[in-house]
Amino acid sequence: MASFVVLTPPDGDETNERAVFIRDGFSVWALLFHLFWLLWHRLWFAAALLFLIFVGLTAAAEAWPQWSFFSAVAWVVLVLFVALEGNAMRIAKKERQDWQIKAIIEAQNRDTAEDIYYTGLRQTASERKPPSGEKTALPRPPTGGTRELGSTLGLLGFHERH
Repeated sequence: MASFVVLTPPDGDETNERAVFIRDGFSVWALLFHLFWLLWHRLWFAAALLFLIFVGLTAAAEAWPQWSFFSAVAWVVLVLFVALEGNAMRIAKKERQDWQIKAIIEAQNRDTAEDIYYTGLRQTASERKPPSGEKTALPRPPTGGTRELGSTLGLLGFHERH
């Protein structure tokens, strides 16, 4: 199963329809169309860096033919890195824009993750509804410090629990 990270915009609440679901893991599209994938997701700095590295490796392979194998291997490693960590770059970009991580959901696909998230929100909202009919706001997570979001796969963001 895949893990999906749910992010909500800074001006919205947990039930916001503008919530973004990003699959945390390998991206085949980033592997096949790396530069265009980065541009599509507006990761400008990463796209510019990837392009400059490509130009540098191409120039090195032309100037020193004995380095062409090294250039090819370096390019494959770089493209694999983009495919593996591209979605993590997207999540980090949203966090820099003050989007909040609300949940990490394991599901077969994005539609199932959306169903799980919004169904869970409706259930918790109906359970918290006071009997007198007064409206209550959904509790916000505490700000500041590190947040424990459950088990995290990958190289980044792993917090050991005791």
